[in-house]
Amino acid sequence: MTTHPSDTSTMKARGEWDLGDGNTITTDNPGKPYPSEVVSGTYSTEGWFDITLTTTFTGQFAVDGGPWQDIAGSIEVASEPVPVYSKSLESRLVDGDVPVNNGEDPWIPERTADTEGIQDPHATHRTI
Repeated sequence: MTTHPSDTSTMKARGEWDLGDGNTITTDNPGKPYPSEVVSGTYSTEGWFDITLTTTFTGQFAVDGGPWQDIAGSIEVASEPVPVYSKSLESRLVDGDVPVNNGEDPWIPERTADTEGIQDPHATHRTI
């Protein structure tokens, strides 16, 4: 048996975002941290939504320092859903004498059937 040194390389080919409301995005752009809006979405209603990302990877290999060759096929890795709450905020006057409970976030309700987000009737698929 003869052995030959080999190299392998894995590359992200694309990402497919499901925003949880029917809107989807396909991109080969990895995006950047907030406040970048390279990969972003807007919700039309308030509620809880589960965002998922399915990333497709491709690969190449080289033997004995030779040319890189594509590996047939690809692999997809799906993320666990990430829950987000979409909230429309408005300014309101409040009673400054009433203490605020800093131990809880008054803007994000508990996730129940009544606080689930609804599907966007105008949902689209975008390619970035």
